[in-house]
Amino acid sequence: MPIYIGIPGGCLMSEPTLGGSGAVPGWTPEFGTRLRAICDQIGGLSKASIIAGVTAEQIAKWRDGVARPPLFPVASLAVAAGVSLDWIVTGGRQGDGRSEIVPVESRSTIRTDILGETLGIIEEWLVVNNRTLEPNKKSEIVSKLYQLIIEEIEAGENHIDKRTAHRFLRLVV
Repeated sequence: MPIYIGIPGGCLMSEPTLGGSGAVPGWTPEFGTRLRAICDQIGGLSKASIIAGVTAEQIAKWRDGVARPPLFPVASLAVAAGVSLDWIVTGGRQGDGRSEIVPVESRSTIRTDILGETLGIIEEWLVVNNRTLEPNKKSEIVSKLYQLIIEEIEAGENHIDKRTAHRFLRLVV
């Protein structure tokens, strides 16, 4: 079973509540507030669950301190919301140790049309190539391919090049 490296006691992924505290060790209400904010920015728990590769109920458990989230799904949510993983976990900007909330208007917003097309490209490629992916791996690939597509669009491309996406998928899957 996977364990967290660098967390005292090497806690298991999605570890249930221990003891009578009502929350997993290390969870804070502020973490829950920040996770709720990025899910809202992404478009709700349903869309966040697609990005993270888990159920909406699982994200709610992380938000509420009932289960400890694994790193990669939370990192995928951070990328989709345009915030740092450090901000989600600690509230600070990377490396400065301050608890400063990043204003929503200064973060990039997710393009749901592009995200949907990205998911469609990946699902189609998986079916055609008779492949499957674990949710954590799929969320990582969705996040990276989404970023590549957004970069192409920002560089002046006016469409999604499926051939480039398929080459990317052949390399990473």
